Order: sequence, then C-alpha cells, then structure tokens
Amino acid sequence: MNYIDIHTHHKQSRSSILSVKNVIIGIDKLPNTGWFSAGIHPWYLNADFFSELKKLIIQPQCLAIGECGMDLMPAITRKYSLQTQERTFLKQAALAEQYKKPLIIHCVKCMDRLLYIKKSFKPEMPWIIHGFTKNAPLARQLTGAGFYLSFGAHLFRSKNNREAFQNTPVNRLFLETDEQTTYDIKRIYQKAATLKNMNLYDLQKQINSNFTQVFKTD
Repeated sequence: MNYIDIHTHHKQSRSSILSVKNVIIGIDKLPNTGWFSAGIHPWYLNADFFSELKKLIIQPQCLAIGECGMDLMPAITRKYSLQTQERTFLKQAALAEQYKKPLIIHCVKCMDRLLYIKKSFKPEMPWIIHGFTKNAPLARQLTGAGFYLSFGAHLFRSKNNREAFQNTPVNRLFLETDEQTTYDIKRIYQKAATLKNMNLYDLQKQINSNFTQVFKTD
C-alpha cells in the first residue's frame, strides 16, 4: 500500500510514495515527472499568471488547482489586499469547477471568510485545506461545511492539532509534508496511525480511498 503525500514542495523518488508536487505559478518549475498541483499563491499574485495556469491545468499530470487562497498576515496584506486575494482565489475556484479538479487551499487568519465564501460559492469540486494546524472545534466546523483537511508535521508539535486530527473523520483526511524536511511522509503516517489508534495499513488504505475519490485517479 502506498503512502500518499498530497502536498509537497520536494521531489520524491521512492517507489512506495505517491506525491503531489506543489507548483506555485511564477515561482516553481514544472516537475519532469509525476503528479502536481498548480496555483497562484496569495503571496505571489499577478493577473498575468492565469495564462500559465490554464496551460498547466489541461495536463493529465495536474491533479488539482492550488495552492491558492487568502493570507491575512500583515506582510502579505501590505502587498495584496484581502479583496485582491479573494478575487484571485475565486477565479481559481471557478477554474476548478470548469476543469473538474479539486482545490488545494492556503488559508491564514481568515477561516471565517473562507467558510462564508464556500457557502456562497457552492462548489461541486472538493476543497482541501492543506497544512491544517488549528484546533478541534475549527476542524469540526470545517469538515461539517464539507472541507477536507490535510495534516502534516504539526502533529508532532501541537496538542491542539493532534486533538483536531483525532476528531476529524477518517474519510475527510489527507496527510502531507509541505515545505518542512524534519518529518518524511512515512513518519507522519506512523504518527497519524497512533493518534487514530489505527493499524498503519488501514490508515493507508483509507487515505488511498480518499485520494482516489477526490482526485479521480485509478
């Protein structure tokens, strides 16, 4: 059974690991092989990037749009207002609907706004919040609204995040490495299986099932 890493910024070559390499339009190069997601990140907004994104979306190796989203950290809002970020996000959400691909979301300090947008937008395609680091009440609110949550290295660092993971239904879960290199995806799976009181194989099987359903892979 494979380990699936749905969001990574690193090349992964081991045969037992299936990775979705994140491609930030305007920053990252397209990987030579393997699956990838592509999106306009809220840290690097440029209207001209949409033409490049549309070229990548149609490639069969492109499994998702993102990461995209909104970030209210002061260093970001000084460059791009929330309104500008939201417009860019909504255009990518519309592309996800048009091309029938899930959306991988970066959201910092604006979960309430994201919940409102999803309720108003009513997407048919799955929305996944990557790198979820918050607590159990927010996790329950998000999964109740139909989001998937992807967890990573924060499971080793935060009791609140561990409780959020334990309270998230297994059919709404993904795991990822993101940018960090301290914990590889196998260690993250092992930690996750312990927290869920599950056999590692059973957790792998469930996440493989989630992946097939959401990303429409064979």
